[in-house]
Amino acid sequence: MSVNLPNGGSTPYIAFSQASASDSWTDYACNYNASSMITLSTTGRDMQLSNGTSTSSMYASAFNPSSSPYPLETSGSISGAGNSPAGNVNTVASVPVKMTYGRGGTISDDSLNFYYSFRNLSVDGQSIGFAPFSGSTDYDSLSNLNKSLVTEPFQVNTNSRIIFSEYSGFADSTAAISVLGDTGYINYNVEVIDNTTGKLVGTIENIRIKASDAGGYRSTSYLLSTDGISNETVKVKIDVSTNLEHPKFALINSYSQVDSSATENLQSLSLEPITVIKDFILSQNYPNPFPEQDVREADHHTM
Repeated sequence: MSVNLPNGGSTPYIAFSQASASDSWTDYACNYNASSMITLSTTGRDMQLSNGTSTSSMYASAFNPSSSPYPLETSGSISGAGNSPAGNVNTVASVPVKMTYGRGGTISDDSLNFYYSFRNLSVDGQSIGFAPFSGSTDYDSLSNLNKSLVTEPFQVNTNSRIIFSEYSGFADSTAAISVLGDTGYINYNVEVIDNTTGKLVGTIENIRIKASDAGGYRSTSYLLSTDGISNETVKVKIDVSTNLEHPKFALINSYSQVDSSATENLQSLSLEPITVIKDFILSQNYPNPFPEQDVREADHHTM
């Protein structure tokens, strides 16, 4: 995968490849959130995206090292990746692609490397992307990382079918156990918030990972119950936190074609709504736990 910007621009564009058969690759280009994507004429595994004054002068080069003579190919401009693919010409094949999205982060400290990714969010069969991110933002700041871990808004009601997947793990569990020690932790909290007010609608999960949890790769797909929610426009928000001494952070973005297997073997998960107190009553305590009370008054003297 290769990411680049037009000259003076702030919107990233991406070129990437996906295996379609043995030693065969299909190449794509898209804008930062994959809302518009095109299939390139190249068929290489390793991609390099050039910059340019605009997408009309940005090109992707692809190299396939699988077999001699190791061809290096160059696509036409990626202009179709920034708007409707239907208008694209030259040597770029305009083929609409149904995509799914993911976003997360990595945390590293000394020899510890942890990654988390929230992916494949769909509501009633419609893929939901993430809010735009800036290619110039410093995501080594935890505050900036968390601000970017928010989906696009979507409509939800009691009967909505919400599916998502989570991927997480440590690169080296032995190193993770050593660095985390007895008290270290990494926490991620996945919430549903109101699109307009940002107020909490409910919690999907709150996971704290300690040394005893430092196993291998974890991949799980869920079907989320939305009982109790009626016709609201919401977003999913992820908050990451840790008490590591010298953590470093990085943003993860992932794009892939819709995988039907992601909707199989789903684990059921219920949204934990917030508890709102609507009424309360202050009543006389009965029976009185203090049947006899002595009230003593101190003497006051004026000097």
